[in-house]
Amino acid sequence: MSEPVVLSGLHATSLLGYLAALGTLVAVAEERSSTPRLAWDRRGGQWTAVLRDLPDGVHRETLPERLADRLKTRERSSAVLFAKDLSVSGAQFREQALQAADSATLWDRTDADFIAAFGCDAIVDKKSGQIRDTSFRTMSGAGNQHFLESMKKLAGLTTTADLAHALFEEWTYTDEQPSMRWDAQDDRRYALRWKNPSGDPPRTVRGANRLAIEALRLLPTAPEGNGLATTGFRRESTGNHFTWPVWDGPLSVDAVRSVLGLSQLEAAKRSQVSELQARGVVELYRSTRRTVGKYVIFTPAVPATLQVTAPSP
Repeated sequence: MSEPVVLSGLHATSLLGYLAALGTLVAVAEERSSTPRLAWDRRGGQWTAVLRDLPDGVHRETLPERLADRLKTRERSSAVLFAKDLSVSGAQFREQALQAADSATLWDRTDADFIAAFGCDAIVDKKSGQIRDTSFRTMSGAGNQHFLESMKKLAGLTTTADLAHALFEEWTYTDEQPSMRWDAQDDRRYALRWKNPSGDPPRTVRGANRLAIEALRLLPTAPEGNGLATTGFRRESTGNHFTWPVWDGPLSVDAVRSVLGLSQLEAAKRSQVSELQARGVVELYRSTRRTVGKYVIFTPAVPATLQVTAPSP
């Protein structure tokens, strides 16, 4: 097995960085010659992603190229190609879901996982007949930005150098669009910037966006009441919040999938805090999904304090 690889560019305090770390784990695990694991290590005051138990021959120098070869195939993925956006009818989505299910195998269920992450044909809007989709969907054509089309473009544009920059370097935001709009830097309201953003072309970190797409496979949607729930999201009066856990022990893809779905992530009782700590969860962060004008943005991450309430007398 290779030595641990510190992904010094990916930090848990950034939603995009966190998703990129999950996506890196998922992509590496597809090689199936080992069971890679992801841990978070506090370095320089930040929780930094660390990959362990990597396949033979995968190390810091070879990781970006191995990832680039594998991720390039998404450009031809039927789960991404069937539409530009997720504003599709229940019947159209059902057809795609059945196709993905039929093509799934014990060793490759990529398209099926993506479809489960995108939405559900059982929950549709009564007026339009369109599916309710994932809370990670940030665009539906406004400003000529399309959710699935952006995924396809990123699959074709992302280079080995882009991935290396995202994984190991300080992000410089020099790449042109598209982005998936999962970075707080994508909030371009004039009040938050030192100059008018209309004359300041948006920039992003292409490699991080490309890796983060793979993380959706660990964050499926499911019917909840009369609506659709997305793993990790909770609707409250203050907004639609996504909460993510940080753990200090190395976890495999399957273990990460389980931790992301823990109901205790919205801890409110002493017993729930203990359960999270027993699973190695050392920190929680939260970002709020908001609609600003025609666009969806995610707010900067804040610590989601584990609230410990006194037991009832």
